[in-house]
Amino acid sequence: MKTCTLFFALFALAMTFSFDAQSDEPKEQKKEPTYTTSALGQELIETLELAFSQRLKEYTFGRSGPEHAIRLNAQLYREQIGAASADSKKIVAEQYLARATQIETLTKVHFDNGIGLSQQYLEAKAARISAELELEKF
Repeated sequence: MKTCTLFFALFALAMTFSFDAQSDEPKEQKKEPTYTTSALGQELIETLELAFSQRLKEYTFGRSGPEHAIRLNAQLYREQIGAASADSKKIVAEQYLARATQIETLTKVHFDNGIGLSQQYLEAKAARISAELELEKF
C-alpha cells in the first residue's frame, strides 16, 4: 500500500511539473496566410485553389498536360500575393514554391517513364525556379 501511495505521489508531482514546464522549442509559425481582400477577392482565391488542385489531379492521372497546372499556380500566386497581409507574403511564396515543386516532380516522373515530354519538364522546372526567385524576395 505504501508503494502504491509513493508511486501515486511521484506521478502527481511529475504531472504538476510537466504542466508548469515551458518548452525551449520555437513556437510553430502560422502556416495559413491571411488576406486583406473583399469577399469577392476571397472567393476568387478559393476558386483558383480548387481549379489548381483539380488540374493537378487531372495531370497526375494523365488526363491533361502540366501547362494548365503551371498557369493556374502562377495565377493563384498573383492573386494571393496581391491580397496577402504583410506578414503572410512569405507564407504565400512558400506555398507557391511547394506547388511548383510538386508539378516539377510529377513532370520529371512522367518524363522518366516515357509518358511526358522534355519540354513539359523544362517548363515545370522553369516555373519552379521562378517560384524560388519569388521566395527570395521575402
